[in-house]
Amino acid sequence: MKYLDPTAVVLFFVVSLAGIVQHSFLLQLNSDWSERLFQAYALGVGYDVMNGAIFSTLAVISPFPILFRKIFFSILGLGLFAFLFTDYHYVLIFGTHLPFSTIEYLNDSGAFLSSAAHAVNDITFWILFVFPSVMLVFMLWRFGKKRNSWKEDFKCRASTLLFIILIGGPAASYSNSYVSKNMENPLTSAALQYFYYSKDREPDKKILRPEKSLKIVETLIQGKKPSGKIWDNYPLVRIREATGCTGQNHSELTKILCTTADRPNILILFLESFRAAEVGVYGSKLGLTPEFDRWSKHGILYKNFFANGFQTRHGQVATYCSLFPNYGAAVMKRYTGNSFMCLPEYLKNSGYYTSWVYGSDANFDGQSTFLQTRL
Repeated sequence: MKYLDPTAVVLFFVVSLAGIVQHSFLLQLNSDWSERLFQAYALGVGYDVMNGAIFSTLAVISPFPILFRKIFFSILGLGLFAFLFTDYHYVLIFGTHLPFSTIEYLNDSGAFLSSAAHAVNDITFWILFVFPSVMLVFMLWRFGKKRNSWKEDFKCRASTLLFIILIGGPAASYSNSYVSKNMENPLTSAALQYFYYSKDREPDKKILRPEKSLKIVETLIQGKKPSGKIWDNYPLVRIREATGCTGQNHSELTKILCTTADRPNILILFLESFRAAEVGVYGSKLGLTPEFDRWSKHGILYKNFFANGFQTRHGQVATYCSLFPNYGAAVMKRYTGNSFMCLPEYLKNSGYYTSWVYGSDANFDGQSTFLQTRL
């Protein structure tokens, strides 16, 4: 590396290689090999080369001493490889690169220790993180030597920058020409670019009162509207007589529950990503939900349902406590100090024994703290 800046060249080589290896892992997940598939792979590799050029450019323009550059870019590289490894496993589960919105989970990183321990035992941990990390640190400290004069250092940096432009420029131009059409395809896009672009995917807008929708819903709700100015801001509140099974005007659900004198068991299931578009009784032809379709014939099937959140934890707060959940870094943590009564507590006071089962770490988002006083 007599005529090139060694730190910049090492970064370009290792960063590009790490991204290409990740895209190669994503490529082998596909069974339908075609020319279109390899074109998508080529676009992704173009992003990898571009990212290598970006990191290399940072090294070229950094005015810091050689020792500081070695330490700084070693740490930066390790962070990148950890990100690529995490992103790969996110793609395996969700089908897209890691979006910017997942940064909120850093506050609950302890909830993922069991998953992290399992991932470390995977071969991809060694290939996507350990191997490039060792290679980067070794090569930076092996080849990153101080130049004899600032003129020699300047010439090397200038020639390296020209090299980066000649190699990284065409790769970036090719891939970015398709960026708006292919960002959702993990094989086509790159983890860093997807993470960045997903930050402002949905522009911030002021939430307005949905007057038109409220008027429609108001006509569908039974019961008497309470009087008083305080209720003007709550147009969906209705007074209902809780006469149990003794009243005459039973709802469809009440008729089913009142057919037996035995107190029914109540089971509430929260299913992640259980979308109506994939449920047979809602019109899906995929055949993925035979049991749910069977249950729908023995109960009440809701065909119009208000989605109160985009994650299961929002639905839990709304279902248990009739609260519209807040949006932010945490949901249940915000309500641990409140003293309102939730459904499990009401059932317990009515003679039920209540329990809660969760398929992961119960501490995630403060669930155990929030629910232990209400179950």
